[in-house]
Amino acid sequence: MASKKVTKSDLVQKVFENSNFTKKEIQSVTDELINQIKKSLEEKSTIEIRGFGTFEVSFRNGRKNARNPKSGKIVDVAPHYVAKFIPGKEIKDSLKNTKEDNTNESVAD
Repeated sequence: MASKKVTKSDLVQKVFENSNFTKKEIQSVTDELINQIKKSLEEKSTIEIRGFGTFEVSFRNGRKNARNPKSGKIVDVAPHYVAKFIPGKEIKDSLKNTKEDNTNESVAD
């Protein structure tokens, strides 16, 4: 299924259209929210936003002989942390009820 990319600027515009705040105020709050999420993840904290989902930090073991998908070259991957998002029940339920568009592409679970 093809998806439309929504940018931070698009989100700010939508909030602006549906609120009584200035774009500058919305942009400032959005930037600070993202900054605080990043800081919390850097501290390996879990961020739970009820009705939305949970951001977590997960440790990935390093691997030898991994393949770079772009070049095909064999590389070593050092152990590292990654951020992951787990959608909340409301989002999962909402997406279950989303109508599929008329494309021929299949959706993998």
